[in-house]
Amino acid sequence: MRFIIFLLVLITSLKSFAGVSLNPEQLHFADVQSQIYFLTHNSEIQIQNIGSFPQGKKEEWLQQANTISKTIVAVWGDTILEGDYAQTSEAKVVTMDAYVYRGEIVGFKLTVTAPAVMFAGGHCEFSDKKNDWEGEDCVFGSIQESVLLDSNFNHLRSTDFYPEFNDYTKRTGKPKSHEYKL
Repeated sequence: MRFIIFLLVLITSLKSFAGVSLNPEQLHFADVQSQIYFLTHNSEIQIQNIGSFPQGKKEEWLQQANTISKTIVAVWGDTILEGDYAQTSEAKVVTMDAYVYRGEIVGFKLTVTAPAVMFAGGHCEFSDKKNDWEGEDCVFGSIQESVLLDSNFNHLRSTDFYPEFNDYTKRTGKPKSHEYKL
């Protein structure tokens, strides 16, 4: 009898420790961090670009992704855009991958990017006359952020993902066009 109780306690503890139910057909996570860990560290997860899915599904997912991207970009005003960066154009979804586990979609990774300029450290100003940034010290690039979503498109907030500035002009010229991988 003690052995049976021990086994029940052990199984319950393992379920809590792993954060995932032992029945792979019905994934239940103890918390968001367990779900993020499952998506990013499970060797059975296959990552597929949504371009490989039927057109109808792809369009539906992109519509939801575009809605979510507006929420992500709105947060930039309280994070990266409070510093030495300015967004110079509208943000767009550039990649979207589905996380597939045993034939079922269990999540998505969405990457959003927007052209931007870093204006710190010298002569770089916004010209109302030209409606553009100018100056020898302007660093053109993009702000980019990736986020994880569950299969219902709920944002799984993680400290592993945050907006970053990518310098793609090395202090010369204008931004390159974005290459979209959908």
